Amino acid sequence: MAAKLSSLPLEQIRARYRRRLIVHLCLTAAWLAYAFWIPSCGRIAMPRLPFYLFGGLAVYGLVAYLNWRCPSCGGSFGSAFWRRECPHCGVEFAEPKDPQAAA
Repeated sequence: MAAKLSSLPLEQIRARYRRRLIVHLCLTAAWLAYAFWIPSCGRIAMPRLPFYLFGGLAVYGLVAYLNWRCPSCGGSFGSAFWRRECPHCGVEFAEPKDPQAAA
C-alpha cells in the first residue's frame, strides 16, 4: 500500500516533525517522572501500585502512538527517536549537510 503524501512544503513538514519530537520527548520525561514519583509518594497502597503504573504506561503508549507519526504520510515511527527520514514515504526530516560548509 502506497503512503499518502502531504502537499505541505518540506519546511513545514520538518517543523511539524520537530514539534512532534519535542512533544514525544516531554511525554517520555513525564512518564519517567510519574513512574518514579508514584512509588515514592506513599499515598498509594502497595497492592494498587501496579494498576497506577500500568495505567500511566497505557496512557503514555496511546498518546505516543497518536503523536509519533510522520507529518507527511501519517505512518508510525514506532519506538525510534530522532528519525532522519520516514521509513514509509522517505521524506527527510534532517537538513541535508552542505558539502561546501565542511571545506
